[in-house]
Amino acid sequence: MGLSGMSGLSGLSGILGFPEKPSPPTSLVATPTGITSIALTWTAGSADSTAQTLDYSTDGGSTWTNISSSLAGNANSYSFSSNPGTGYLFRVAATDAAGASSYVVTNSAVDSIVYGMVGWWDGSDATSLYTGSGHSSPVSANGDSIQTFADKSGNGNDFVQATSGTRPTYVTGAQNGLSGVNFNGSQAMQLASLTLGTHSIFIVFKATANGLLFEHSPNTNSYNGLFLATTVGSTFKLQRDASPLSDGQFGTDYVANWGITGSAITAGWMNGGTAATNLLYVNNSLVLTAAGATLTSCPSVTDAFNLCSRNQDSIFVTGVICELLIYTPMVSDVSAIWSYLRSKWATW
Repeated sequence: MGLSGMSGLSGLSGILGFPEKPSPPTSLVATPTGITSIALTWTAGSADSTAQTLDYSTDGGSTWTNISSSLAGNANSYSFSSNPGTGYLFRVAATDAAGASSYVVTNSAVDSIVYGMVGWWDGSDATSLYTGSGHSSPVSANGDSIQTFADKSGNGNDFVQATSGTRPTYVTGAQNGLSGVNFNGSQAMQLASLTLGTHSIFIVFKATANGLLFEHSPNTNSYNGLFLATTVGSTFKLQRDASPLSDGQFGTDYVANWGITGSAITAGWMNGGTAATNLLYVNNSLVLTAAGATLTSCPSVTDAFNLCSRNQDSIFVTGVICELLIYTPMVSDVSAIWSYLRSKWATW
């Protein structure tokens, strides 16, 4: 019987003395280890493979970019430098004189931006905005009401609004061609429970009237690391809410006017647990430090939080929330987050 009539030829090349392709690696896992780093681990394939090739994809596997084609045959790890805000797939294959094995691919895309994150709410992602309870019925058209503003960090910290008359709406073309969540001055959302110790908060918003952007729900003044947008004539100031405030009232912790009402702003509040490590940024410019105002540390707190109002009944924001990111503990690589937000929203 000729070779063409034989079945089960997987080991034929070895029997005939020809080199065989190596068996593929297995168990490829990608884990964020920092805002700009992802650790890759896997189990190497054939013991006699001479090298391994490693690739990444940022378009769901349609195209691949080579990281290295000369990893050692017994290599089982790699540290990858990533861009936050980008989802990566990875694949690895073993090679020898006979060629390359099949690839093993990570199960889902991994984004290093989630490292240390407790919450991520992205108004540009329509798949995280739902007209119904839970994660049902995503928005589909401009003006759709939003009952659930889903957390993309994987921690399940969703903002919700059960009352139909006070739900914000989906708005297209909010900033830099991207969508956002629009609040009309009488709408708000609430997160049932969140624990914050030392932390960093980044928020991109476009407000046209005063209000609290993000606030500890009971407003007992036990939590001071929040943002307040309030009108001063025809312009805004950004302020940390150190005590109960009404329109036009200021403590010592505020920033000078930032410009024209309605302009898009990216703000960052860094709370390192001491006055010296409390910092306030607007569009990547450090505008307030402990040297410039009485900035006290923020204690750890576990409670409900409001978005765009105080206690969902007063000091409502009129405007668009584009994106909100919260990390605990405080982010060390702030520049990477600023770079991601700037390139995405073009606020400065």
